[in-house]
Amino acid sequence: MIRRGFASGLLFLVTAAILLSADLPDQWRAWRYSRQVGNSSGSEPAKILLPLDIYAHLENGFADLRLLDDLGLEVPFILYDENTQAPMEARPATIRENSFVPGKYTQLVVNLGARPAFHNALEVHTTETDFIDWVEIAVSDDASTWRIVKDHAPISAFRKENIAGGRIVHYSDNNGRFLRVRIFETAHRFPVSTVNVFFSGEYREPVRAVLPSQFTADSSAPSTLSRWVTDLGTGSFSISGAAFETTQPQFFRIVHMQTSENGKDWQDYCSGQIYRYKQGDKQAESLRVYSGETWNHRFWRIEIVNGGDSPLAGATPALLIIPRFVLFFPQANRSYRLIYGNARAKASTYDLARTFDYRTAPGARLATLGAEESISNYRDPRPFTERHPHLLWLALGIAAVVIAYAALLALRAPKPSV
Repeated sequence: MIRRGFASGLLFLVTAAILLSADLPDQWRAWRYSRQVGNSSGSEPAKILLPLDIYAHLENGFADLRLLDDLGLEVPFILYDENTQAPMEARPATIRENSFVPGKYTQLVVNLGARPAFHNALEVHTTETDFIDWVEIAVSDDASTWRIVKDHAPISAFRKENIAGGRIVHYSDNNGRFLRVRIFETAHRFPVSTVNVFFSGEYREPVRAVLPSQFTADSSAPSTLSRWVTDLGTGSFSISGAAFETTQPQFFRIVHMQTSENGKDWQDYCSGQIYRYKQGDKQAESLRVYSGETWNHRFWRIEIVNGGDSPLAGATPALLIIPRFVLFFPQANRSYRLIYGNARAKASTYDLARTFDYRTAPGARLATLGAEESISNYRDPRPFTERHPHLLWLALGIAAVVIAYAALLALRAPKPSV
């Protein structure tokens, strides 16, 4: 009896402790997950790199992301990525020469005028709609002595595949007055109407991270395609392209990306091209297809158009995601946690995003983020009927039975005598 009483008392105390525990203050109990922030003491700005596995439990993009201190107060933060680019500034350019060497190339000589500003990119405008050609760019101060600044770069367009392609070629910064552009289309003169010359002081490849996802080869794909499919589940993933690995030494292939909500009906999302080639002792390759960011598509399908060529050796695809940072100003003697996982939360706005430029704080300390924890006192914010839909159907069923029974009684009731 004593042991049984002790056990009952202990169970009561444990139960009471759980019921009284407040993992989060009442106003935050609609959030499901939490992560402790470490290494965030001091008054200088700190930044948190959001881990990729957090996306599986985000709701509605980043709308439900909150930063709390140990008093349960909401802490303003800036959510940003590292893809901000300076605008490309156009430079005046005049085509001085437009010639064709049969069997070799079309050559343009572009004059930027006296004392040109620095430039590092050139765009070719053409009436061609289906092509892939290689371009060499050289620079000169006198249109006589040339220095190659880009020895081999592709320009392309594929109207039949609905791919815009790319006609901008980037090269090293310089302020040479003349540009020599050779387009290696050997069969005919490559039509060029105009060229634009640009300068961008901060150009770099888009910053992307590979999202771990298991693609399965689709054996039902036509022989002219390599096709893979993956299911991302119910996470809130922001996809912005695809990356590929292959041991194929030389190739140029068109890529299609498609999305689906049920794994059966597919919609085109974006297209692009991947390539690898060797020019002399230099290797050039592009194994990524970049796209605009899109959210919450569960099923993804990636196709490589092989045409009459064999499939790329050892080809494997992966999805790309934009890494995000949370920047905030920690206070002395305070600790912080990141919470998320509330489908009904709306994004918060803070003055900090308007009064502080995160680009001026490249040295912000990188804070650590602990393992994901479930909120022990979580309270589902959905209405009762949404949390228990089966009870609503049960009530409707009972009501239907009652109505049917009442109708049956009415039919059986004796008719009043006249």
